[in-house]
Amino acid sequence: MSEFSKRLFQNVDGASLAVVRILFGVVMFAWCISYLVLDKVHAYYVEPAFHFKYEGFGWVAGAPAWCMTAIFLLMSGLAILITIGWFYRVSAIGFALLFIYVFLIDKTTYQNHYYFVCLMSVLLALTPANSTYSVDAFLRWTALRDRTPQWSIWLLRFQVGVVYFFGGVAKISPDWVRGFPMREMLAQHEFDFLLGHFAQQEWAVQLIVWGGLFFDLLIVPCLLWKRTRIFAFCLVVIFHGTNSILFPIGIFPWIMIGLTTIFLAPNWPRQFCLEKGINEPADISDVSVSPWLRTALLTFLAIWCVVQVTLPLRHWLYSGDVNWTERGHYFAWHMMLRGKTSAVRFHIYDAVTGRHGVFPLQDELKSHQLARMSRDPQLIRTFSKQIEWKCRAHGFADVEVRAFVLCSLNGRKPQLLISPEVDLTAADLDHRIDWILPLAEPLPSKSWNQPIATWEQLVMADPLNEQTSSQSK
Repeated sequence: MSEFSKRLFQNVDGASLAVVRILFGVVMFAWCISYLVLDKVHAYYVEPAFHFKYEGFGWVAGAPAWCMTAIFLLMSGLAILITIGWFYRVSAIGFALLFIYVFLIDKTTYQNHYYFVCLMSVLLALTPANSTYSVDAFLRWTALRDRTPQWSIWLLRFQVGVVYFFGGVAKISPDWVRGFPMREMLAQHEFDFLLGHFAQQEWAVQLIVWGGLFFDLLIVPCLLWKRTRIFAFCLVVIFHGTNSILFPIGIFPWIMIGLTTIFLAPNWPRQFCLEKGINEPADISDVSVSPWLRTALLTFLAIWCVVQVTLPLRHWLYSGDVNWTERGHYFAWHMMLRGKTSAVRFHIYDAVTGRHGVFPLQDELKSHQLARMSRDPQLIRTFSKQIEWKCRAHGFADVEVRAFVLCSLNGRKPQLLISPEVDLTAADLDHRIDWILPLAEPLPSKSWNQPIATWEQLVMADPLNEQTSSQSK
């Protein structure tokens, strides 16, 4: 362990880490500007009257429109500073804090790649990624010159490897190997001029299903082995480039291509440009680090790695299919594993006055919030408590909230997601899961291609509808 610790603090060429910094900054600058130009800042963080919170982060509140716009402008400026490596440590920490704040505002905006950006922004802020190809290095504001300790390289490799590996492990499931939801996703390109013929072929579905599974599981070992490294990186570019064409997954393909370059040799940019740099391993030298700082850093790295390895596995502690119950789905790298459509109606009932009715969702939630909430039992319960609070504010004395939710998972016929007879405001639901109904519908031989429910169909099928007066409807 002493020898291992010593090697982690040895110097290697900082060129590859600098390229990761540059590519990360460019992608995040483009993301910030796109959110401002397309008015997504206002649509996702300002317009919603209610925000769903992560557990333990209910205190994170949104900001006024001008403030959210200023935050995204500031993030774009910090992304530029990260790219050029000027005031790097301050700009990297500032960007990490602001992005994490935006990430925590609303749980319904969760994407795996946003979580990944949160992690990588923290890790990049810890590393001396400005030692090479930066304004700080040019001005000699860095302690290291053209060098970086090995732990910074291997920490980023570990984090990128976690995404690939657990993304592959999650694909070892009956739905994925039978082509769901990939078959439905490709069907969306049925009428595309270039992709239409490809999208209708079963061999294309199987190629993506099995290719994606083996790619995620094997790409990291192939990147680590020197003999297959270049070939593996070419596959990374092809894989993510294809995904960006076929699927609407935002910046994820580009940020993964950029960050996967960390698996190449630390001095690869210099070799590419025929530039002289640190020749490994001859020029490796020990970095002078105080013992207490070394111990503190190693402790942090160990805790970080343990959390990243165990967090994606926590869904095994819960009963039921994670793609159905959503328990353990977040922060677990379950990517493109579920095609879920759903419809929901909330019924309110006052046991004291006898008043009852259907809560008008269109006045409270935006379309992206409603889509995410209606397929997640925990979010449904969270919003039930918000309904209870609003009803009490309007004079309801003893409010009960029930929900009728139809949901279809990966082409199955729709079924009830939660029990429509349960009062979702009851405190004892925190310690019960029987209100989440088990997945009963089997995978079909072909996708269920009917709409989940029109409003009229939902009203007719709703068993709670009999309790709702015609006046309240």
